[in-house]
Amino acid sequence: MTQKQLAGALGVDQRTISAWEKGVCEPGFFLLAKLCEIFDETFDGILT
Repeated sequence: MTQKQLAGALGVDQRTISAWEKGVCEPGFFLLAKLCEIFDETFDGILT
């Protein structure tokens, strides 16, 4: 999945995804929950 595709699925800008990957910032709880749904992962799995 590209940054652009993920950004579209989450309703955020592609630069937000890039910032997460670079460790500049982290997603909030709501977006973290959406990431878990998209990737069929648990909170623990996403955060480790």
